[in-house]
Amino acid sequence: MRGVYFNWAQKNESTVSDKEDDIERNEDGTETTSSLIDDIVFEKGRQIGVIAQEVQQILPEIVRPHSGESKSNKDPILTVDYAGMIPLIIESVHDLKNATESIREQCKLRAQTKADIDAQKDFEIEQEASKLREELASIKGRNGELKSTLYDLMKELTSLKARRI
Repeated sequence: MRGVYFNWAQKNESTVSDKEDDIERNEDGTETTSSLIDDIVFEKGRQIGVIAQEVQQILPEIVRPHSGESKSNKDPILTVDYAGMIPLIIESVHDLKNATESIREQCKLRAQTKADIDAQKDFEIEQEASKLREELASIKGRNGELKSTLYDLMKELTSLKARRI
């Protein structure tokens, strides 16, 4: 269902008729579009509403045929009881508000969950980094021991070579 508007006083694609003769100007400033409708009077200027045929598909109980007849069309002219739409619009606004609040809560929960996951990952990374630092220190210590052993072996080898000569 979509909202529409018509400028009954202007001649353009949104007017009912392009023929000046089809619009009858009344003394009170209202206009009647005689080419389409016999007895419906529209106020001058922009009119806002809905398309009755679209509303009829969703809420047939608020769409009624108008007593006037269309000259250009054999289908009845339909009118919409806008007051009948108000409770549904109010309920829809409540539903949208509840859905929005639910989405906000989900976003907060996801943000908190993400923060918790990030904190857990940071903790795990720090633990892994700590283990790697300990392992590196152990490797450096072992490397120092191996260097010392290698130095001792090289001294002994040099000493053995010197004895052979």
